[in-house]
Amino acid sequence: MNPVSAKLAVLHLITALLLGAVLASLSGVLKLAVAPYLAYLLYEKRSEHFPALVVLMNYGTILTVAGAVLIIPIAVRSLWKIEDAFISRFLKLLLLMLPVYVVITVMRMGSGTALTDALVMNDYYIAFWFLLYGVIIYEQFSHQNLGYFITFGLLLFLILRIGLGGVDPFGALYRQMNYFLIFGILLVADHLLYVRTRHSWVFYLLFFVVFFLFIPAIKFTFYFGLILALFALRNWQQRGNTFTTSGYFKEQIYPKLLPLFPVLFLVVTIWLTPFFASDYSKVNVGNDSNTMLEKLLFKLFWDRGQIWSGALDGILFNTGLLPPIREWKLTYTAIGNNSLENEYEVDFESHNLILGLIRYNGYLLGGILIYLFLTAMRQLYNAKAYLLGRQRVLAVSMIGLGIAVFITGQYILQLNTSFLFMSVIGSLIAYSKSLQAFRSYEQ
Repeated sequence: MNPVSAKLAVLHLITALLLGAVLASLSGVLKLAVAPYLAYLLYEKRSEHFPALVVLMNYGTILTVAGAVLIIPIAVRSLWKIEDAFISRFLKLLLLMLPVYVVITVMRMGSGTALTDALVMNDYYIAFWFLLYGVIIYEQFSHQNLGYFITFGLLLFLILRIGLGGVDPFGALYRQMNYFLIFGILLVADHLLYVRTRHSWVFYLLFFVVFFLFIPAIKFTFYFGLILALFALRNWQQRGNTFTTSGYFKEQIYPKLLPLFPVLFLVVTIWLTPFFASDYSKVNVGNDSNTMLEKLLFKLFWDRGQIWSGALDGILFNTGLLPPIREWKLTYTAIGNNSLENEYEVDFESHNLILGLIRYNGYLLGGILIYLFLTAMRQLYNAKAYLLGRQRVLAVSMIGLGIAVFITGQYILQLNTSFLFMSVIGSLIAYSKSLQAFRSYEQ
């Protein structure tokens, strides 16, 4: 990105942030006043537009849905004749599902659900179109351009840190700092263990200032993702930053286990929860008297495990093949501090995307979306032979956080927080495939 492009990127970013202040006073359909500007940024597909797009796609449900609607014709026109089997299959499966979601949304409105609410129930499906937009703009994620990506992350953090993080509509942006934070930690690990570069101390200084300002907001899912990402980084790298071809497990077994890991984790946790939940019911995660292991097991069995069990029961009782017309509330039984079982009815998410995708999309379409997401994670892991330097670090960061949130959360696919994650995944997969095709052509 040349100096002129960098200035233009800053100008669009400032414009997007100022629009956020205006949109905070608007509601519903009125936010579509920004749609023409959003359409311009999406259709131009220029690297200096991406930071502003990330900001705008966080501002409101109706605006994010409008962005997804705009992306559909862009994706069809750009990718319909693509020869890559994964991307072609991804696009065609999403298109096959589209009429179902349109009909279901109309039926929801006919049953009395407001337009915005009816659309938001499709949020997980909508997020998958953002991956295809990332495929289209893959050249923006070259090794050279990732320096600007890091700068954008630091600027965004500093802007949000002044107090905007808790103000609507900037709250969703603050949540996405996890992507940049885990990327920064992995860059430091990569520099210390595998790559020695001049003036790296400047990066370390900037990173640790940001890290220690942000660390109070870090949660269990982030640490889980960091562990998975560090493990993936170890599998990818060796001294000298060269591609590792040794190790049967790293090259053959690990990529095949990666999509199965979230499924196995969920099944084992639900199976063990009735045996262990009561043992950790009195653990206080904010109390230093409890060990880290006790806090971890409390979070796993008492918190997530009991919610997942309730979500599974609800799915078995309420879910059909296709997305539901009306949402159903999650009911689960939890053992309280008094060692008695208490029943709760809540309207929050399932905190697991296997359960969440089936809960909101039905067995058939939810199963297809689970397959597409886990296949994308495997595709990204297999991209290691064709990504370099910061691209590799960004890829393993997204793999770690993606798998962790897929298991214990949902924000990577939620409407206002999915654009950045899914577009980065699509871009890195497409970039590796373009290099693979180029090398094959040279040979």
